[in-house]
Amino acid sequence: MKLPTNLPRFLFAGTIGLLATCGIDSLHAQNGPIVSIDFAKDLVMGSDEKAGVVEASHWNVETSQSGSASDLEDSNGKKTAIKVKWEGGRENYSNGEIEDQPGNARMMKEYLDCETDHPTKVNLAGMGSTFSGQPYDVLVYFDEQNGPASRVSEFQIDDQIICGKDAGRNSFQGDFEESSNAPTSEEAQPGNYVRFYKLTKDSIELEVRAGLSQDPYPRGFVCGIQLVPSEK
Repeated sequence: MKLPTNLPRFLFAGTIGLLATCGIDSLHAQNGPIVSIDFAKDLVMGSDEKAGVVEASHWNVETSQSGSASDLEDSNGKKTAIKVKWEGGRENYSNGEIEDQPGNARMMKEYLDCETDHPTKVNLAGMGSTFSGQPYDVLVYFDEQNGPASRVSEFQIDDQIICGKDAGRNSFQGDFEESSNAPTSEEAQPGNYVRFYKLTKDSIELEVRAGLSQDPYPRGFVCGIQLVPSEK
């Protein structure tokens, strides 16, 4: 950005200061809100803890196996029209291989777990007014205490299926890796989140299913979800 050279010195300095302090959250706030949901067991993230690929605070923490919540807060602590309802699954788990630390580790440490015959279903609504009719992305975070066995979770919204592999002995250590857009368990690549791009519906259902596993205990798991404005 080229600034005029004839600006008063105080105005020039103020402009530079504003640009220097413009962070990730404020840049995204110009395009729309960020709404984040953490599925936990016992650990509740503080409102000031920041986590996620799109780093944000004010995570909406849900600690039950099934339930609903409305008026979810965005990353600025403002209530939105978004509501969530989730059900199914097996139970809430805590990953003993991840040390409890504020932020990303705490968000990824606990998760909703499901077995083959009992998928987890997460219904989200209110995105139309929240994102003013503009496209949004859905990021789904996954990790599990699965020992040496690699396990695949299958994530589906409408007709799109993305499968992500949690590699054996590879619990979250601070880095996010997107699983490529693999539509089947056989094609799934290692990672700890998947991303559904440029959705436009006011309401959606995310289904989480157990995919292929290297041991006799297939599981599907979800640690958290973020709704963020699609990049233009």
